[in-house]
Amino acid sequence: MKLIKKFFILLILTSCFLSGCHSNHKQNDDYDSTDAVQSETIEANETKKMKILSEPSKDVTLKKNICYQKSEGDKCYMDVAYRKNGKKKPLMLCVHGGSWKSGSKETMNNFLYTFSDYGYVVASIDYDVLPDATIVEQEECIEKALEYIIRKANIYEIDSQKIILLGSSSGAQLVLRFTEEVVENQTNYNFHINSVVDLFAPADLNYYLEVNAMSEDAKEQLAVSIDGKTNSDIVTELKKIDVMQNVSKKLPSILILHGREDTVVPISISETFYKRLQEEGISSKFVAISEMKHEIYSEKVFPEIRQFLGEEIK
Repeated sequence: MKLIKKFFILLILTSCFLSGCHSNHKQNDDYDSTDAVQSETIEANETKKMKILSEPSKDVTLKKNICYQKSEGDKCYMDVAYRKNGKKKPLMLCVHGGSWKSGSKETMNNFLYTFSDYGYVVASIDYDVLPDATIVEQEECIEKALEYIIRKANIYEIDSQKIILLGSSSGAQLVLRFTEEVVENQTNYNFHINSVVDLFAPADLNYYLEVNAMSEDAKEQLAVSIDGKTNSDIVTELKKIDVMQNVSKKLPSILILHGREDTVVPISISETFYKRLQEEGISSKFVAISEMKHEIYSEKVFPEIRQFLGEEIK
C-alpha cells in the first residue's frame, strides 16, 4: 500500500509539472520581443570555441561512485575529477535533472571532464529521487554531498570558500533553492557558495500551480511529495521549494542559460527569474541560446560558463 501511494504521488507530480510547462510554453509563443527583460538577454556568442571532453584528461584523477551518505534509495554517490598540483582550487558541484524522479550523474560527465581539465575540482552527484525521497530531502542531499567532499578538502585540494553549484532543469531548481537556504543561514555552514550556474531551471513552480486547474486531491498529493507531510496546504508547501518566492538579496552571482527552443521549461520562466534577480540587485547574467532545446550538450553552453566563472571566481 505504501508503494502504491508513493507511485500515485510521483504520477501526480510528474503530470502536473509537464502539463504546466507545456501550457506555459503555449503562452510564451505570443511573448513580446520588445519586453525589457528580453532586450537585456545576451545571445550566446557564436565565435566562442572550447574543447568539450567526453573523457578525463590523462593527468586528471577520476574517482567514481563514492558514497557520500547512506539512504533509502541507495543512490547517494558522487564522481570526482581533479588535477593534483599542490594548489587549492574552486569546487564545482554538478546536480543532474530529471523532473525530481529520474536522471543520473553520468549525464553531467562532459562538465566533470571538461572543467576538471580547466583547473576546477568537479564533483557530480546522484541523489535519491521520488518516490524514495521528497523534494526537500533532495535539497538536503546537496548539503550532505558538499559536507562530505569538503571534509576531504586537503585530499582534493579544494578551496572551501570558492564553491560553484551547477544544475540542470529540476537539478537547477534544487541548486538554487539550496543556495537560498545557505545564504540566509550562512553561519550554519563551513563553506561559501560563490556562484550558481542555472541551466533552464523551473524557477517559478507557483506559476505552474496557477496555470493548471489542479483538483484538491492532486494538490494534496503534490504537497506530500514536497516534504512527506499529509493534510498540508499546497500553497504553503510549494513555497518551501519555490525559487521565485524565496529570492534573497544575499544570493551570489548567477548565470542563467536557456535554450530558445525549450518546450519543457519555456524560456519565459528564466526571463522572469532574471528580471527578479535584477530587481533585487543580484549580480546575474542571462544567456539565450538559439536552436537549443531542453538539453545541456550545446557547444555554446560551455564557453559561456567558463567566461562567467573566470570573471566571478578570483
